Amino acid sequence: MTAIEVLHEVRAAGGSLTPLGDGLRWRMPVEPPARLAEAVRERKADLLVLLRPLELPCIACGGMYRWLDTVGAWHCGHCEPDPRAHILRGVTLEVLGNRSISLTAPTSDLPAPGSWARTPTGATVELVLYRADGGEVLTRTLAGERLAWHAPEHLSWEIDWPWGKP
Repeated sequence: MTAIEVLHEVRAAGGSLTPLGDGLRWRMPVEPPARLAEAVRERKADLLVLLRPLELPCIACGGMYRWLDTVGAWHCGHCEPDPRAHILRGVTLEVLGNRSISLTAPTSDLPAPGSWARTPTGATVELVLYRADGGEVLTRTLAGERLAWHAPEHLSWEIDWPWGKP
């Protein structure tokens, strides 16, 4: 098992691993299977690298920008750019407000990021991200200069547009 697979399995079981000095601290809701405990011991060095604190610079380039992948591993933003970074261009904490957000659709009826919609005023916008409960979506105008929150039901999604119809 790779370190990423071990980390994914620990998290899938509701647990967590945290670096603690030269070791790892376990938090699991139940006793982990023996094979998982053995895999953590075997991959300890790799897990410590994956879970290193953000305040340490990248060992390859010295950069401080990091991003978190879907299994909870940190990557250097310079050596391994986040493939989702273009989606978040211009999104600031001010824009987010106090919203809990998601980059994946919280409900099956919402389209994927990058999908197009029309606002009630007729502007064409790109879907950027979602409020975690699906009650709002953040959109960006075609020119990319303006971000705005909308209730999804107030938007006309590209899948519903009358393509090629008179």
